[in-house]
Amino acid sequence: MKKIASIIFYSIGFSLGIIYIIVNFLPNFRLSEIGSLGLLGIISLFLYFGGILLSKYTNSVKPLKINLWIFLVLYLILFLTLTLFDPAWGRNGGFIPKWSTELWNRYLEHSFNIIPFKTIWGYMSSFDSLLSTRTIFFNLIGNFICLMPLGFFLPLLFPRQKNWKVFLLTTVLFAVMIEGLQFLTLSGSCDIDDVILNVLGAFIMYQVLKIPALQNMIHNIFFLEKNKIDKKSLVKIGSLFLLIIALLYLIFQYREFLYQENLKKIGNQNSYNIKIIDESNTCADALEPFYEDQLYIYNFSCIKSDSVYALINDKKYLVKELLNDHNEYSITIDDLKLAGLEFIKENKYEMVVVEEKGSSYQVIVDQGLLEIKIPNVQYNDDKIYFELHFIPKKSGRTNIKIEIFDEKEQIKKTINYQILINNNLELLYDKIE
Repeated sequence: MKKIASIIFYSIGFSLGIIYIIVNFLPNFRLSEIGSLGLLGIISLFLYFGGILLSKYTNSVKPLKINLWIFLVLYLILFLTLTLFDPAWGRNGGFIPKWSTELWNRYLEHSFNIIPFKTIWGYMSSFDSLLSTRTIFFNLIGNFICLMPLGFFLPLLFPRQKNWKVFLLTTVLFAVMIEGLQFLTLSGSCDIDDVILNVLGAFIMYQVLKIPALQNMIHNIFFLEKNKIDKKSLVKIGSLFLLIIALLYLIFQYREFLYQENLKKIGNQNSYNIKIIDESNTCADALEPFYEDQLYIYNFSCIKSDSVYALINDKKYLVKELLNDHNEYSITIDDLKLAGLEFIKENKYEMVVVEEKGSSYQVIVDQGLLEIKIPNVQYNDDKIYFELHFIPKKSGRTNIKIEIFDEKEQIKKTINYQILINNNLELLYDKIE
């Protein structure tokens, strides 16, 4: 009877495991994080009870030890899915992408960090901000707990891992390997702070599970031993665990309250009506700059900047002061343009327009001599449109190469510009056919 029951439990467990693996690799279907954990928990329960029945039938704990290996594999599948394969977490499927200067620079700028505690402090200092609570907790708490299972599996399956130095080294190498794979595939982020949180969480779990009461309980559950358990110690550990969970929950709820309040505040700031009021009857016939940003100078068609106002929620603001000073509404030049403000926009630097048939592009340039700014990119049907603004940094000669790619990531066209920058940082360019 025990043998038949164990076969049934194992059959259900393995069937659900196969379903779990298939579902995770279906392109149009995915389980939520809670759904994945729940399904893995159900699979583990079926396998565990199947292992107990089979161990009692064979009078051996070998089936339960094999179960531990299966649980480790299931955990690694979940972990690798979230770190390398799940697109909902910004992963690209674990495949090495087609390298390009633009892609590389964007990843290094936004997703790469080798400065310890920079990211951790960034999230902590963003506690009262518009950064979502889920993002903060998943990046801090998620990275802290994601390798904790190694503190359980490794000492049970590998005797040498009972040495804390060996365990710590193994965990560090594993965490670094995962970050290296994310860097190689440009999936998620490659961050030294992830390694710090991963290793810290795993090592704390390793130390906690060395408490005699917990060790005895684990051996009783997974190896059918009959060790004496100090119940008072378990109650203390359980109480501390529940206290930590409750504290984290309260912090989460308080942080979510701050987040919602900030959203309301921004919503109120963005709830405004703008009306442009031009009080100039006549004005001197000359261009007058009233605002500038990194790439453009904005001019009135005549000298009247002291007479053009924006009426916002019944309060009047001088346009040039509204834009150049920090304002409570965060009004931009585009907002004023939509409201009817008329101006002439002038490029601050030399600029070329690229309009070609293609699906993507990359710009290759010597960043030492000049900086390239691309304020916006437009895709219309099979065409790509963008502006290249040349910001000189040093005198000299250099070349710019623009590669246009088709849908198959093949180079469709190459455009070259020869750049000359003189000692006054004045720039001349010539298109090379």
